Amino acid sequence: MFPYVSAITTLQIDIEVLNGIMKYLLNSLMSLKTLNFTSNIIYDSTPYQLPPNLMRINLAYNKINVNLPYSISHMADLSYF
Repeated sequence: MFPYVSAITTLQIDIEVLNGIMKYLLNSLMSLKTLNFTSNIIYDSTPYQLPPNLMRINLAYNKINVNLPYSISHMADLSYF
């Protein structure tokens, strides 16, 4: 795949760039600390398997239901959701 994917620490895509369902697209980003997908057109549920090292997650202003994924229970450093 992409050789530097594991080095990504911040992913910010906002203002109606993303459209669809996220599913398992983020689980291989093991170094990811901040995820900001504010104001997109993401729908369905919160991704089931999020990277365990996330500290900040912002999915505001999407069409995601409120069910929290099981993977959040493994995020010891999560301070903002």
